[in-house]
Amino acid sequence: MIHDDALLEERNLIAQALARMAQRAGYRVGVRPAPDEDGWRLLVVDLPGGRIAWRIPIGELGDLWPRYPEEIEDAPRPEERRDRLARFIRGDFGMRCWICGEPFEPPREQIERWLRSGRGYDPTDWECERCGWLSDPAILEER
Repeated sequence: MIHDDALLEERNLIAQALARMAQRAGYRVGVRPAPDEDGWRLLVVDLPGGRIAWRIPIGELGDLWPRYPEEIEDAPRPEERRDRLARFIRGDFGMRCWICGEPFEPPREQIERWLRSGRGYDPTDWECERCGWLSDPAILEER
C-alpha cells in the first residue's frame, strides 16, 4: 500500500498538471493564500461550470503560478470539486441559465469569449439562447 504522504504528493502533482493544461488552454489559473493555514496555498482553476481549487503546500508550488486576482474564501468542498471535474470531462459544463434556471450548454463561441475576457467564473455570465435577448446589449439599447 502507498503511504499517505506519497498519495498526497501525487494528488498535488496531478492538480498542478491539470492547472497547467487549463492555463495553456486559456482558462484562468492562479494561487491564493489558504484561509487559516500558514504554509499552504489554494491552486485555483476557473472552469465554465465553476471554480475548482486544491490546498497545496507552498513548497510544492514553487514560483510557477500567478496570483489569482480575486479573494477566495476557501476551496470548494471535495464533492463539489469532483462533480465539476466529472462534468467538465464529460463536456457537460453544468451550466444553468441565470434568468430561467434551466440547464443548457453554452455555444463554443461563448466559452471562447469568456476565456479571452480573463474574467473569473460568474454565474450571471451564462444565459440560455431563449433568455439571451433579455440581456443582449443591442436589444437593451433599442428600448
